[in-house]
Amino acid sequence: MSTGQRLRIRRALRRHEDALEREALTKGELSIVPLLDVIVNLVVFLLATASMVGMASEVAADTPASCAHCRPAPPSLDLTVIVTAHTIRVAGSGGQLAPGCSTTGVGPAIVRDGHEWEALRDCARRVHAAFPLEHEVRLTADPLVPYEDTIAAMDALRGDEDGLLFDDVLLAAGVR
Repeated sequence: MSTGQRLRIRRALRRHEDALEREALTKGELSIVPLLDVIVNLVVFLLATASMVGMASEVAADTPASCAHCRPAPPSLDLTVIVTAHTIRVAGSGGQLAPGCSTTGVGPAIVRDGHEWEALRDCARRVHAAFPLEHEVRLTADPLVPYEDTIAAMDALRGDEDGLLFDDVLLAAGVR
């Protein structure tokens, strides 16, 4: 075979191979990369839209009372007693009780002098007389207050043989 014939055969084979490659590319293979790009973008968009729709669709509404003759519950006293190493403070939603526990004002309600638990019981008795429906008090003790003093304060707030005062004493963490 001559050189010219070989060259023609090679060109024909090359054309045939190129035609097969073009046919394979156009026939069956599908590139999914653009499809994945679109799907990822749609998912991100839908997630962002869903969170915005959730925020925009919240509606603040008060439900009506279950009956027409019902009265709303009176506001809570939120009575809090704070025992420190030298003082006892009594406070509620109306303010802090002044020394003597008769009015609101500044300063500790009781100074610890050895008779503080009787004074705390008298103070609790006055508060309970003004708010007879209240049964809850929060007791907070400074970390330096001995455990026995915390228990004595709980006992004073609960009452004595003369009557029950605040039977639901909740302990709160002492803050320094």
